[in-house]
Amino acid sequence: MKAIASRDNPAFKAMARLVASGSERRRSGASVLDGAHLLAAFLDSGRKPESLMVSRAGLEDGEVARLVERSRPAPVTLLSDPLFDALSTVASPTGVIAAVKTPVGEPVPEDAAFLDSDPKKVRGQHYDVVLNGMELGGGSIRIHQPALQKKVFEDVLKIPADVVESRFGYMLKAFTYGAPPHGGIAFGLDRMVALLCGTTSIRDVIAFPKTQKGQDLMAQSPTPVTARQLKDLHIQTVMPE
Repeated sequence: MKAIASRDNPAFKAMARLVASGSERRRSGASVLDGAHLLAAFLDSGRKPESLMVSRAGLEDGEVARLVERSRPAPVTLLSDPLFDALSTVASPTGVIAAVKTPVGEPVPEDAAFLDSDPKKVRGQHYDVVLNGMELGGGSIRIHQPALQKKVFEDVLKIPADVVESRFGYMLKAFTYGAPPHGGIAFGLDRMVALLCGTTSIRDVIAFPKTQKGQDLMAQSPTPVTARQLKDLHIQTVMPE
């Protein structure tokens, strides 16, 4: 299995930009893989990462299918993607620092010094397992030091101290009792079955698939709520005039 360190791979940053453009194409009904997944298939195609030219116009569905539809397994492990990135907002066009995956991921030890000076340089101890362009699982090593976790929340992500205490105080307190280093990985059994069955959608292999509108056609849900249920929950509905 190939292992790719995202910072050292010249194609990875370019592929990461596909995540944002991919959401737009998914809304229009196009089938697009996330950048990391396409990168895994691209590297298996035998071409050098430096030769990859990324553009939304050039990412045709046929090219994606050609790269990922293979008769032999092409596994890859993606390592050490960035822990933080700058997201532009109306209030801050230049960008505010936000966690790329999770704010509780452990930084790569040699990058911890960048937390104060340049958080975007900090890599996280994250990992994703991809097979033939489909993510089978992912996870990370988690922060277990209360001081480091508090620093990430308050100094890097600029979350107010009172909000940190109200939302994460229980976790920070638990860490003070001596939490050991810990982490994990979660695998998607439905994705593995989809690969074994030769389908590109997990909806073909799960028992009660949901539509894009969140409806379960087999269970006929969601169903209308009764007046009694609304009363028990203290919810009142007002029909538009």
